[in-house]
Amino acid sequence: MPAPRPVPAPLRCGPFTAEEADAVGITDSQRRGRRYRTLSRGVHEVVQDSSQDAGGSAARITVLAAARPVLTLTPGGALSHASAGIVWSLRLPGRLQGVEPIHVTRVDDGVPPRRRGVVGHHADLAPWETVRVEGVVVTVPVRTLLDLAPALSPDELVACVDGVVCEHRHGLRRGVPPLVPRPELLRRLGRYARRRGVRRLRVAAELSVPGADSVPETRLRLLLREHGIDELTTDHRIVAPDGTEVLPDLAVESARVSIQYEGAHHDRAGQREIDIRRQRRTEAAGWTEVRITHRDLVEDVVTPSGTVPRAVALVRTAIRARGVH
Repeated sequence: MPAPRPVPAPLRCGPFTAEEADAVGITDSQRRGRRYRTLSRGVHEVVQDSSQDAGGSAARITVLAAARPVLTLTPGGALSHASAGIVWSLRLPGRLQGVEPIHVTRVDDGVPPRRRGVVGHHADLAPWETVRVEGVVVTVPVRTLLDLAPALSPDELVACVDGVVCEHRHGLRRGVPPLVPRPELLRRLGRYARRRGVRRLRVAAELSVPGADSVPETRLRLLLREHGIDELTTDHRIVAPDGTEVLPDLAVESARVSIQYEGAHHDRAGQREIDIRRQRRTEAAGWTEVRITHRDLVEDVVTPSGTVPRAVALVRTAIRARGVH
């Protein structure tokens, strides 16, 4: 029995069209064999292709690879919605982080794509609303946020916007440019007068801040604001007497209260020692540190002023202890 023909290199990089297979000599009967599977009409992939690109997010790589053949078969199409959000590394909720289905918006007068594993949309996109990413046409971050706005809760939308505008003046991320600067985001929203979702997105953009590094930090900030603690700053720098710096996740400058959100990574070996040293430097600089966990966001406690999330009670207590009311 002759050895099976090796998979041509151009087909190992991800899904491909029938025309691309024909161009490298893989016939229709071969595509129906065990080495290939059909993803959608005219779109195929290699079975058990283990090639990986270590230079980026696995989800991002998968989405871009899956989008190429679909867009080849969809004239005037652009990767959009949650799929574009994955490409831009938006802080999407878990239900929107799946690499399937692929979302494609058709921008010409044709019918939105109807394929297995593809969700088709139709919209009038201006030339500035799409850009090529590794050869794939993708809606730009602002348009992607607008498309996602109706599917997100208000807090989820703020978290996404926080990620888009994130930048820092201090620390290791100092000087790393945001995906879109906050003033530029607000300016571009002016182009969408009556588009669906623009009002919700504009509210989220107004609530966004440049220095939030994670979804839990956004949730904490919004929770504290909801309970009247609104003198919160991000990207603040505290200098300890020994010259080292502490970077609070949130700071109440008037009360000299530093708020640190401690996610799961703070349970790792060695992190406890790092956190203790950080707290000592904070206190040496004349500040109080409040450490918040996920349970503090979701569990309520009874206080003299009513029942509130524990995170709110902890921060209020620290502020009052500093003599600020």
